[in-house]
Parts: sequence; C-alpha cells; structure tokens
Amino acid sequence: MNRKFWFYILRQTHKLSNNQLLKLIKQNISEKELPLSVFKIKEYITFTKKQEYNFSLKYHELLNRQQELFSLYKNDLFITINDEYYPKLLKNIYDPPAMLFYRGNLNLLKTRCIAFIGSRKADEEILKILDILLPKIIKNKFTIVSGLAYGIDTWSHQRTIFHRGNTIAVVGNGLDYFYPYTNKRLQEVIANKHLLLSEYPIFTKPQKFHFPNRNRIIAGLCEGVCIMQAGRKSGTEITANIALEEGREVFAIPNSPLKTSFAGCNFLIQEGAKLVTNADDILITLNEWKTL
Repeated sequence: MNRKFWFYILRQTHKLSNNQLLKLIKQNISEKELPLSVFKIKEYITFTKKQEYNFSLKYHELLNRQQELFSLYKNDLFITINDEYYPKLLKNIYDPPAMLFYRGNLNLLKTRCIAFIGSRKADEEILKILDILLPKIIKNKFTIVSGLAYGIDTWSHQRTIFHRGNTIAVVGNGLDYFYPYTNKRLQEVIANKHLLLSEYPIFTKPQKFHFPNRNRIIAGLCEGVCIMQAGRKSGTEITANIALEEGREVFAIPNSPLKTSFAGCNFLIQEGAKLVTNADDILITLNEWKTL
C-alpha cells in the first residue's frame, strides 16, 4: 500500500491525535508492511483501551472501503511533515500539523509570510490602514496569511488580491466546506489562484475547537503576525501569544484607549509588540529578523 494513502486512511478515522499521527508518519515503515495491524500500530503509539477500541472499529471499516477511499484520496491533496514543501518555520513549532490539505499554489509555502488578523467585527478604518500597509509589504515579496473569517481576515485576503499580492488562507474545516458561506467566492479564488490550507480532510465540518488549532498554523507559517484590531482576551490576542511563544514578531495597530475593540492591540504594545504606523515598521523588523 502507498504510504501516503495509508496516512490518509489514518487521518480519516478521526481517532488519532495530531501527536499520534506525527509519530506514525515519522516512522520508517516499509510500504510492504502496510496496512499495519492495530497490534503493530501499538508498537509506535500508546492507546487507552477505549481509544484502541474506537480506533480499531473505524480503522477496519475504512480498510474495507479502500476503493471508495482511494477516489477521495486522489482529490484531497495533502502534504505531510516529511514532504519537501512543508514549511520549515511551521515544522519547528510545538505541535506542527502532521498533514496539511491544500488547494492552489503550493509554492507559496516557500515564500516569506506575514499574518494579518483581527476582529470579526472590524471598524471600517481598518480597510484604509490595510491599503496603507499592504502595497509596500507585497512589493517586498511577502505572502499575506489570514484565516478567512469575517472582518479583518476577509479584508486582508481581499485587499491583498486587489493589490496583486499572494495570499494564504488557513481554515478550520475540510476544504469542501465554505465557512463562512458568504466567503464562498473568495475561498474559490484563493483555492484557484493562491493557496487554501487546512489540517482537516474533506467531510470535516467546522467545529469550535478547530479554530485555536488553525491559529497555531497561521502563527507558525509566518515570520510575524500583525494584529489589526482586537479586544482583550480575544482569539486574536491568543494567536498573538502563540506567535510570541514560537519566537515570531508581533505587531499591533494602536488606537484610542476609549475603544474597547482595540484594547487587545494596546495591551500587546504595552507587553512588547511593535507599534505599527506604516509598512516600514514591519519590514525593517522582519528584515533584521531574517538575518538572525
């Protein structure tokens, strides 16, 4: 059995943690041995009795449906952590995704990346700020990464495309879903002309717990993360903290202390994030970062 097809079967069980998948993918298992029995798999990863029972049921069900699953596998494109296209920066985070499903231009994973993220309920002035920052950053060959959510994520992708830059969207569901559905056309454009990424195979619906996982990928892909607008203790602020923990640069747009919707940005600046007033505030820092 083809190794990648076996990894696909393992992922489609939805019964293995990312860490368990990583352990199996990193093993030098011969294709002649595949598919491994559950007994053999237990030599590489640890299960509780309940986990083993649930995994075993699903695993054997999928092995009996190999022909059907193979047609899905051929269309559900992915790379593993062992592939040459897998980004080095992402590989070095605490919990790198074992597999990345994609649509679009995989070469964008070899470019320098910066994330622009923020509130789903963004102020209109952010559009003007993006139009000040993005052209020069794009001219300096950076790919703009975001999460395809409402608000700032959507605007970051749209304005990047408008300014003829490249963008990567990281989503928290299978690539056959459009979430939010109002971004269907934008997602299709990104999948065809840019790059759409997920650690989830097709038929995986968006779930609340998927989005913190998605955020670690956004932070992990990038040299820096620019927080355009965020309240305190928001998902955006959490992503900024992940970036800091992984040694990435964090930038933030300042605003009035009277605006609670920017309190997260102001707090991050107090904590050491770099205050951004123009594109050079980002570019100078990242070019210094590259030489370290």
